[in-house]
Amino acid sequence: MTSYGDKLKSTSINGVKLYHVSSAPNVATWLNPKKQRALRKNPHYMQRVELIQDLKFETATTKIKATPDGEYLIASGTYPPQVKVY
Repeated sequence: MTSYGDKLKSTSINGVKLYHVSSAPNVATWLNPKKQRALRKNPHYMQRVELIQDLKFETATTKIKATPDGEYLIASGTYPPQVKVY
C-alpha cells in the first residue's frame, strides 16, 4: 500500500490501481475527543462490520465476489451492464 502525504492511500491489484478515500473507520463526531482517540485504539471497534449502502442494481446482480483479503466486494449486474466495487 502506498501513501501520498498521509491523506490518500492506494493499492495495485492485477495492474489496476485502487485509491482508498478513507483508510480508517470514522468515529462519531458527537463523542468528546478523548473518547474518540480511545476508540481508535480499541481492536473490537476497529474490527466491527460496516454495512454497505447502495448495493443495488436496476435489473439483477449476476455475480458477487469478495477479494481474497476480504477488503473489497465486487458485484456485476445486468441491463444496463454494471460493475461496482465496494
